[in-house]
Amino acid sequence: MRYTALFTASLALLSFLSRIAAEPSLVTKAVDTVTADKVDGFEDAVDTSAAISPIEARAHDDDANSAALVARQAVPGPYNIPCRLFPNVCENWCYYVFCHKHGAGSNSAFWTVTVNRTAGLRPQSECGRLSPNKCSVLSRNPWPPNRAADQDCDEQPKNTNNEGGANAATRCMPRAENRGEGSAWSAYINKPAPNRVDDGTKVKVTLEAPPPLGVCASYRVPNTSVCLPPARPDEMNVDQDEVRQQ
Repeated sequence: MRYTALFTASLALLSFLSRIAAEPSLVTKAVDTVTADKVDGFEDAVDTSAAISPIEARAHDDDANSAALVARQAVPGPYNIPCRLFPNVCENWCYYVFCHKHGAGSNSAFWTVTVNRTAGLRPQSECGRLSPNKCSVLSRNPWPPNRAADQDCDEQPKNTNNEGGANAATRCMPRAENRGEGSAWSAYINKPAPNRVDDGTKVKVTLEAPPPLGVCASYRVPNTSVCLPPARPDEMNVDQDEVRQQ
């Protein structure tokens, strides 16, 4: 019996080998069937819904770039005023912080301004009350008495800051200095993208080498400023016509 079963199995194996020899394509079909089953199983195991199209990938990159741009714009570097070039502007800033606002030192919150190109606050300041302004030789009541015809009226903070206008400190100074520093501020906030300083951005103002004495003394040592001219107290800036009407 055992020999009969062995003989039968041998015949079946010889028959199978003969078919393979006669039709080699049977082996190829078998391999293809197994491979296809494995590939189908692999695809079923992978969640293809998580795939990102090229358009979605670009949109993701754009969002990341925009976020990076906002982060860079959120904290711009300080606006530094070199006092050797703009001494009167520096003293006007010192007067605004240490005398007008009674700031304690260079870390005072009053050194921070908010950019607003459309604020248009100059008419509310001493520089904009009269036309021509109080520093012009053509003014009816010049303040202070004009020493030369090339005087401009400076206001700090500027009319492009939310903190300017009626709250600004004003003084007369040489036209070239006033307009030179104004151009420096404009260049600072209007840099090409991505470094442009947007409206609503907080900017810290710093002074480079301010005068060690006088109105700027508190920049280094708190509560040591002398609040006298050339940065004039507010009560001395009132138009004389207004005084006579009161």
